[in-house]
Amino acid sequence: MASEIQLLDSMSTLVLKMIAKKSASISNLSFVTSISMENFSAPITLLLDKGYIKPVAPFFSDNQPITPDTIYTVTLSGSAYLESISRLSKKERWQRNFNYFNATIATIALLKSFFPELTALWKLLTQ
Repeated sequence: MASEIQLLDSMSTLVLKMIAKKSASISNLSFVTSISMENFSAPITLLLDKGYIKPVAPFFSDNQPITPDTIYTVTLSGSAYLESISRLSKKERWQRNFNYFNATIATIALLKSFFPELTALWKLLTQ
């Protein structure tokens, strides 16, 4: 049985997707999105705690504090998370389209079953 993935909040997922496209710092993300840097602290902390991102090695050492200019990159577990939510969204999209198809077929069948009554009613109304 496949393990269930724990979904992140939308801001954390957005930050992870942006860092996956191009390694970035909080100040870069803030500039690109026009969102203040303070709003990125919680998603960055969550992603660091889960191990989905890490500071880039040449610009970071263990004794150096994390600053808004610290550049982050996505780890293998972060890439796996993005791939799993991509598969999940494709599955949900397929299921939604399948449900629309079923509803359309059911509506057509309902109209077809009442077609003689509907045509008789239409004839009465147009007289």
